[in-house]
Order: sequence, then structure tokens, then C-alpha cells
Amino acid sequence: MPPRRHDRHGRVRVRPGRGADWSVAHLAQVAGMSRATFVRHFSHRTGMTVGTFLTHVRMMIAADLLTETDLTVAAVAAKVGYHSESAFGRAFRLASGSTPARFRRSSAA
Repeated sequence: MPPRRHDRHGRVRVRPGRGADWSVAHLAQVAGMSRATFVRHFSHRTGMTVGTFLTHVRMMIAADLLTETDLTVAAVAAKVGYHSESAFGRAFRLASGSTPARFRRSSAA
């Protein structure tokens, strides 16, 4: 388990690394809560589901990888936790309005 980092209000600060276990169960464990309690508190405080938040984080990391590295789209997908390049492509397109390849090309221009 990664070390806990608390701010002055007792909130746990965790920054999942690339390839880290981003499951709700793992995040709840790091926060020291049950899954149900973690999901309830997270949704109440942020106004979004844990899954929505994790998708946003994954897409931000993917965008960085697409613009800053020469990794293939499949490799980027794997690094942000997708087992399927096509599932990653759909999620990326929904989040950014562009395919990963088009995003990379437009960022390089």
C-alpha cells in the first residue's frame, strides 16, 4: 500500500501513478474506508462519481503521453489502464472530441 499523505484537514492525498491500481477498492483502502463509504463521501464532496473522476485523470495523462512521447496509441492505452485500444479510443474521443491520433497530430502542429 502506498504511503498516506494527509493535508491539514485530514484528507488523504494520493496521486495514482501510471499503471497503478486505480480501482475503487484500492482507493478506498488507501483512504482507510469501505468501498461504499468512500464512494458516498467522494460523490458528496466532488459532485461526480469515482469512475468519472478516474476517467478524467486517465484522459489527462493520456493527452500528456500522446503529446510528449512517441508511444503508440496502444501503449498509451495500456499505460492509462485500458486493455483495449478501441475502448481507449472511444473514451478519449468522448472526453476530448478527437481521436487519439488526431489529437497527437494537432498538438504537434
